[in-house]
Amino acid sequence: MSEEQLDITLIQSKQVLEMITVSNDFCLFMEEIHNFDKVYVISYLQKVLPLLYIKGSLLPETEAFDEYDNERYVIEETWEFLFNSLMQLFGKDNSYYFWNPDLNEPVETTFSENLADMYQDMKDFLFLFSKPSHYAKLNAVYMCRDLYLNRWGKAIPHLMFQIHYILSSKKEQTESYE
Repeated sequence: MSEEQLDITLIQSKQVLEMITVSNDFCLFMEEIHNFDKVYVISYLQKVLPLLYIKGSLLPETEAFDEYDNERYVIEETWEFLFNSLMQLFGKDNSYYFWNPDLNEPVETTFSENLADMYQDMKDFLFLFSKPSHYAKLNAVYMCRDLYLNRWGKAIPHLMFQIHYILSSKKEQTESYE
């Protein structure tokens, strides 16, 4: 099998196609976030974030090609609009702390920043993968896997912990009134 055939096999692998499917669903949802209430958004995130994490962990290793630089496609205005929409939606629950093992201390972060960054990474992955060149597609897979390892894969467990906390505290509040 030639190197190009191996590249095409990797691009068409089940792992890559499933990552595209889940990423696309996540991006479409984020683009419509202003149409949903907080409870619905949190419920959706509780289900989709673990899928993104698993699909990211299953992406095959590949190399980046110099023919295509990994440019960003999501413009700053789009990121800021999503960030502000998320900040408004999450309100007082937007900000939370997580333990950073590199700094050995708690660090403050926000739903809005983490989710807007994840949207940008997923949307950039989808844009680059949609280019006709198999080198662009390989770069998209490389970029997505690298960002999973270094950025959004690290953010998902913290987001999930906070989502669980919000949902369980809301349930406790509801049960205390029964």
